[in-house]
Amino acid sequence: MPDDYRTPGIYTSEASTRTRSLQRKATTVTAFPGRYCKGPIGEPVLVKTIEEFEETFGSSGSRYTASTMVRLFFENGGRQALIYRLFQGDPLQNTARFDIPSAAGPLVFRARNAGGWGNHLRIGIKPHPVDANHFNLGVDEQNDALLPADQESELYERLTLDDLSPNSLRTRLRHSRLLAIENCPDQPAQPAKGIYEPTAKGDDGGALNEAEIIADNDLLTVQSTAFFDILCLPDAENGGGFSNPSIKQVAKFCANHKRIFLMGSHPAWTTPLSVSTGIRNLQKLLTADERSAVAVYYPNLKVAAPLDMRKEIVLSPVGAVAGIMAHSCRSNGIWKAPAGVETAIKGCQGLTVPVSDSEIESLAALGVNGLKQSPSHQYIVMGARTLDGSSQSASSYKYLSVKRMADYIELAATEGCSWAVFEPNNEATWAAMRAQLTAFMETQFRAGAFAGLSPQGSYFVRCDANTTTVADRRSGIIRVNIGFAPVRPSEFVTLNLILPAQSVGP
Repeated sequence: MPDDYRTPGIYTSEASTRTRSLQRKATTVTAFPGRYCKGPIGEPVLVKTIEEFEETFGSSGSRYTASTMVRLFFENGGRQALIYRLFQGDPLQNTARFDIPSAAGPLVFRARNAGGWGNHLRIGIKPHPVDANHFNLGVDEQNDALLPADQESELYERLTLDDLSPNSLRTRLRHSRLLAIENCPDQPAQPAKGIYEPTAKGDDGGALNEAEIIADNDLLTVQSTAFFDILCLPDAENGGGFSNPSIKQVAKFCANHKRIFLMGSHPAWTTPLSVSTGIRNLQKLLTADERSAVAVYYPNLKVAAPLDMRKEIVLSPVGAVAGIMAHSCRSNGIWKAPAGVETAIKGCQGLTVPVSDSEIESLAALGVNGLKQSPSHQYIVMGARTLDGSSQSASSYKYLSVKRMADYIELAATEGCSWAVFEPNNEATWAAMRAQLTAFMETQFRAGAFAGLSPQGSYFVRCDANTTTVADRRSGIIRVNIGFAPVRPSEFVTLNLILPAQSVGP
């Protein structure tokens, strides 16, 4: 706006105001570390469909149970899976290799990543039909265990070993899903024509047991940049299950980083007494924060064997439960307990142990979520508690939905208020933070996330001279208090029926 006004009229100016919105989408990204038949090792990959998973990590019909857990996740409503392939052994020594002769020396290929899947590759090389200085290369997956539609193939035409050419073999194969170059001759030459099988075969590595799963899993390190909300560990391949110290290690990580660890039934839990003993011992070992980051489901599932649908295998229910949680979050909100008659487990053919209503009650008293067969012969989730949700506990995070809602708010506030770092520690900054956080909480209230009929009775946001003292300001600290009235699931519904009695006599 000008400083002097010489012509009569109306003058306007635009004032720049700093408005910040706080939005965080409630997600259910579920991490599935485990043994897969192919795919990158030690690198988290986000997949959004079962087809995308199979393209990168192989068929969900693999003999490895982690693949079946992922399939049940998507089948039951999951949308985002973070796949992390673990490998026990030396990946380089367990990758299929192809040696192809040429006039200038050997041309050596390897399968794109480790595993026995590379043993089914076949490489075909022939001269280009028009240009004698170039050649064509085709690679096909010939695995009788896969359907023809599931077998990949790639064709590269008019190639040369000259690295300076735009048709360089090294350049063209850079994004191949099947092959990688290990060694290429220094001088351009034509590779020998022919069909080539692996000269050294690959292997899927050793079995993944408790030590390998926990020690090799970089998802459970502070340095990991991959974000996920829910963690599903694979079953140990020795059938021994996870020890309590290992569970504590995982629970501590999840508690510190606002994740939820879904845990299936331990192989030793074969009777109600063994479940009770095992859970009580585990609860004693964990802190309250660690217990609230764990949700236990019992019993395990019976599902069709991937390689023979006429047979059954025993599988942890956590993949299917994570899918149900994702579907419930999208349909009802993160504050809705993922349990009840709407949680029929797809792909489940039975339970390893039939669970009665009285046993469901006993499991809930321990903080364990029971699975049972409904009257409609479906298998449903009949619990939504954390491991800190035993009947003797007065924990605020007794219920899984309350814990997840609290974590959601905390993460949203932490991310959304990062702008305040190095801002003046005064009323102007406090007011901006209050406005931002209040708008976010109001949005959650309107969506039905809180108990209470009014905003005043549902949540509060405090950031002022009372929360941030003079000593805090001298230390560069801003303190914010956020409270909310959580929506808790109604586990027990009582119906009082008054029936009119038929009159007797005149």
